[in-house]
Amino acid sequence: HYVVQIDDNDAIEWQDDGEHIYTTPVLGPGKHTIIINALDKAGNFLTNADDFVIEPLTAPTITDYSKELTNKDPFVVKGTSYPNSQVVVWLQREATEPQSYIVKTDETGKFTFVADEKLRDGIYQLWAEVIDERGARSEATEKFKVLVQPTKLWQIGNLTIGILSVVIPLIALLALLVFTIWFSYHRLRMLRSRVRL
Repeated sequence: HYVVQIDDNDAIEWQDDGEHIYTTPVLGPGKHTIIINALDKAGNFLTNADDFVIEPLTAPTITDYSKELTNKDPFVVKGTSYPNSQVVVWLQREATEPQSYIVKTDETGKFTFVADEKLRDGIYQLWAEVIDERGARSEATEKFKVLVQPTKLWQIGNLTIGILSVVIPLIALLALLVFTIWFSYHRLRMLRSRVRL
């Protein structure tokens, strides 16, 4: 029998069924090392190792996405990839953990992702990768920027509150100043009238 280890994964025991073909589990793209120990019934063994490279699938193409939207709009991503595959859409809001969403491509390779929930205000990064029916993966696409803002009504309300929070204290200070001047002037007149008497 054989003991097979790939990279730092656990070694597994493999029995040759006569075809002399070992099929690895699904591996990510990149360089890998396989170490094989052949053991006979007498306990003798022979070890061999080799490097091999898994070429990645071609990354999906994002053809359209919501670049700027409000926190009330649906977030939509459209693109193309391999037919009948899974596209993993990644969204990351600023410094938070990225969230993944899986959408299937149709028989022509097209896919459309619509987020179930509305996105919160902020700047997001969007990227995607594909997994085919064998489990082979692609590298990620480039990262795209998405801006989510409050609705215009909310922005106007916030602007109005901001302006009023400055204007109202100014009016109150101005009224206090006018009252102080008037009160001081009135007291001064009374003092002068008493001095004349």
